[in-house]
Amino acid sequence: MIQRRWLYLALVTAILTTSMACSSTEESESNEDAPNGDSDPFRFSSSDEPVNDADVFDWFGRHLNSWDALANLADQEGDVRRQRVELEKKLGFQAQRHRETLVAALRSGSPWQQTISAAALGFLPSDEESRELLPLLIDTMQNSSDERVIGNVLMSLANIASEDTPLDPLLDKMLKYPSQTVRRNAAAALVALANPQLESQLGRQMMIALEDDDEVVRALAAQALGELRSNIAVGNLIHKLNDGFAIVQREAAIALGTIANPLAVEPLIEKLSSGDPEVQNAALMALEEISGGLKLETKEAWLQWWDRERPRMMKTQ
Repeated sequence: MIQRRWLYLALVTAILTTSMACSSTEESESNEDAPNGDSDPFRFSSSDEPVNDADVFDWFGRHLNSWDALANLADQEGDVRRQRVELEKKLGFQAQRHRETLVAALRSGSPWQQTISAAALGFLPSDEESRELLPLLIDTMQNSSDERVIGNVLMSLANIASEDTPLDPLLDKMLKYPSQTVRRNAAAALVALANPQLESQLGRQMMIALEDDDEVVRALAAQALGELRSNIAVGNLIHKLNDGFAIVQREAAIALGTIANPLAVEPLIEKLSSGDPEVQNAALMALEEISGGLKLETKEAWLQWWDRERPRMMKTQ
């Protein structure tokens, strides 16, 4: 099967607001310790940790920005993956250690503290602790007017990925919120929750998101539809193979391979001629998935295979 991927590009856009928040005039005047970002976001000391509660938000601001920088790199293998995993463990350890401080700040802290806390709590290593925070996170998201806080809560909900997460508030933010960052993070949270059992609840909503003005939301909607194994979305996903953005084409192709509906075979074969190597590769992987693991090297070979197999495979449609 095609392995599940994680589109960090949608998640990390909200975490950048930790820098935005602490550089605002209001916070710079009221909080001299607000972080200004690391000179080198990829370097952090293993002994670096907050000494007391007053240091917590500065520490998380710097390390969340380091995590963002790592997660934004295209290559997520080797040393990059090792550093990111190490940093996530470190964030989780400190989130657990300072849980009460972060929770209190999320409830009634300054805008900067709420922004930091909304993101940091998503790294808690304990599933049980994370589930306990769901009502607070959802309540914060519903009642905050600060898109930085809302976006980071959604990022945390994506990281937690609990089956107890209510879907309607996330759908509302994905489909209606003006900010593309919030819509992206809501879509990413829904990707993290998507599975075939939720197709009846999410399928048609994700098809609406597939027409969003933002290409990242469209790409995430395509990814979610693949996770949902949504056959009703096959036609829409085929249409998105010709989206104006390669990222959407790629995710639509992978989703079609996951759903494995033979109606997608001919459009996928056509994408083997795409000028984008990632789209070509996604189409090839999808065809291999639909064909049951067949390995063919050329578009012509796939066309010949389809001529032979079309009657049998389309009989069930």
